[in-house]
Amino acid sequence: MVRPDIGRRLRAELASRWDGEHVSVGLGGDCYQRAEEVYRLMPQVVAALREAGAPFTVFTKSPLVLRDADLLAGAPGAGVVVSIAFVDEQVRRWAEPGAPSAQKRLELVAELGERGVACGVAMAPVLPLVTDSADQLAATVRRVAGAGAVSVEPRVLRLPRGAREWYLAWLGERHPRLVERYGELYAQGADAEEGYVRAVTAQVLQLAARYGLGAERPEQPLPLALPGHRQLPLL
Repeated sequence: MVRPDIGRRLRAELASRWDGEHVSVGLGGDCYQRAEEVYRLMPQVVAALREAGAPFTVFTKSPLVLRDADLLAGAPGAGVVVSIAFVDEQVRRWAEPGAPSAQKRLELVAELGERGVACGVAMAPVLPLVTDSADQLAATVRRVAGAGAVSVEPRVLRLPRGAREWYLAWLGERHPRLVERYGELYAQGADAEEGYVRAVTAQVLQLAARYGLGAERPEQPLPLALPGHRQLPLL
């Protein structure tokens, strides 16, 4: 589905419904998918947000965002968040076979920073018992900091219906010994056990502070809005 009139519609929504809060773009799906090469809708979106004075964050993992780097750098309060869940290339080939490698995404973070765009990283999803070891978390945060990111936010894997069945089938093939533990971690639903999430989050935030991310680099903070915030209908 493509909405070629997105610029006009967004201006109308911002004028009538926007409440002054930070706007997140691309949480429901990457807005720099291949179709954007043809339709070039994001320049309209950036222009509308800039005219309204709305601070906003674009969530993407696509290098196509570099096409609009000058527009983003010139928009006050604008930033980009790139998802880099882990830097283990072997795991990436198993879990994200069609996605850009961690190295390519780190290079994207670095280039955005060089072009004046504040860029943070969503460390998402952290895969319980697969990419959550102390060494793996430290390696990811260290390389994120080395790429020049201004912030990092960990998010532990969620397993809603549909994704849960697919992921557990994959886990049974790759790591069958972990299936029982996953049943315990996700016994209450889509979210992992609260204590586990708190522990992983605290560990990543400690690493972020060690490597100069987050609160220790407040000059370009990026509010990372989570799914569930109110969304403009744009219809």
